[in-house]
Amino acid sequence: MIMRFLAVTAAAAALTGCVRLDMPAPASESWTLARVAETQPGAAPVYVPERRLSREDMSALTAAARTVQDSGERVRAIAAATPDPEEDAETYAARHRARAVPPEKPARPAGS
Repeated sequence: MIMRFLAVTAAAAALTGCVRLDMPAPASESWTLARVAETQPGAAPVYVPERRLSREDMSALTAAARTVQDSGERVRAIAAATPDPEEDAETYAARHRARAVPPEKPARPAGS
């Protein structure tokens, strides 16, 4: 199921990219009519072949999907266990801005 979704999404992205590369400039409004007139009508396919994955490929993809899900669960668990900061961003920035001010130069002795 996931593989079929990924295959359809990849095919749609590839076709979109191909169509965009091949399009004439948008200033011409009748390019679609010209393109349809140029193409010869073709016979529709009798059937669309279905490609099935081998058991090895399917198990590898299932294992990869489980790995991604497990990683996501670990990240969510870490995020849930991480406490929120005790001070807000403005207080933190003000405290560190005050620390970033350089000290004043000491006064030079009178004879130098």
